[in-house]
Amino acid sequence: MKLLLHLAWRNIWRQWRRNSLIIIAVAIGVFSMIIYDALLRGWQLSAIEDTVNNMSGHMKIHAQGYVDDPSVYHHFQLTQELKSSLAQNQKIRMWTGRINVPAVVVSERETRGLSLIGIDPQTEKQISFVGGVKLQGKMLEDINSSGVVIGKKMAEQLETRLGKRIVIMTQGKDKQLKEIGLKIIGIYDTGVEALETSFAFISRSKAQKLLGLDNGVTEISIRVQDGVSLESTQAELAQSPAIKELDAQTWKQLNRQMAIFTEFAEYNIWIWHFIMLIALAFGLVNTLLTAFYERIREFGLFQALGMKPGTILKQVLIESWLLVTLGLLLGFIFGAIGLELLSDGIDLTAFADGLDKMGFRKVWVPIYMWQDSVSIVVMILLLGVFASMFPAWRAVKMDPVEALNKH
Repeated sequence: MKLLLHLAWRNIWRQWRRNSLIIIAVAIGVFSMIIYDALLRGWQLSAIEDTVNNMSGHMKIHAQGYVDDPSVYHHFQLTQELKSSLAQNQKIRMWTGRINVPAVVVSERETRGLSLIGIDPQTEKQISFVGGVKLQGKMLEDINSSGVVIGKKMAEQLETRLGKRIVIMTQGKDKQLKEIGLKIIGIYDTGVEALETSFAFISRSKAQKLLGLDNGVTEISIRVQDGVSLESTQAELAQSPAIKELDAQTWKQLNRQMAIFTEFAEYNIWIWHFIMLIALAFGLVNTLLTAFYERIREFGLFQALGMKPGTILKQVLIESWLLVTLGLLLGFIFGAIGLELLSDGIDLTAFADGLDKMGFRKVWVPIYMWQDSVSIVVMILLLGVFASMFPAWRAVKMDPVEALNKH
């Protein structure tokens, strides 16, 4: 094996210009896969994180029918049995009960529609963006707090400001119009217009009193432990006596559009890998075949001297592996440099208005996962094997006498 490695290494540099080109081609392919993977992973993971943070959680529990008709009529009681069932589930890290109903907010000058969210601030801060949002004024302090917190963009649309009063109108449990005047105690700034115009937060007890729900809520938002399967948690909750009559769904089921987008990113990574591998395979096969035809007499001489066909096969395979391995190493070096240059993210503020409306971040930060490195290494090494199979087969099958007579 040592001899074969020595011969393969020397053979590579006998035609150093041609082999250098294929090494660089492999390196560029690996570099493109690393950067492309990191960019898509960055978008994919940030989209999932934002979806989970933006009032969704990993899972939600609703009354039957609420998802199709998100109104106060589809509420349920936050019983002690339900609380205990959630607290005892080891897969659940944190949960919070909310009231989430459509409402109209009226200022001195303007009227807008949004979702009125009744929250328990102590638990909500550990579930959603409420806990880390930039704030002018203050957030609700506890479940009985007075006042309302609205988004920065909503405040602009309503032409109002901190300390002013607004009127919120919605439909109560008795199907009568309910309204309440509240002072704006906080204005949150997420940098995302879609969020800042979607929600107004009041305390849960205030919302329950307004709607006549006693201890009722319209949803429970859940965060699971790291690494826990959402599907298995959902199945467990469905079997719980306190929850089986309710509707537990994951964020993927509740936000199908975002789930499809994130799944598409996964498929896109594999499609790009496949395209790169096909392109590299043509170049590698061409290089190895050219090298084979240039060395026909050499292979014939080896066979005439007693070298076994299996040994010749090994030599061709080793040469191919050396080529792709050198390209692989060089590609990872280029990739590491590229990721370092992009570590602060890609500034997309030039497209800020459009991104805000769609709910995307203004800075696109690449995230590289070690699992992608493993898949790249395995695919490139397998490429080396498959690309060398035909040239190796030709080398093994040729007649030594005929090969020695080649000019």
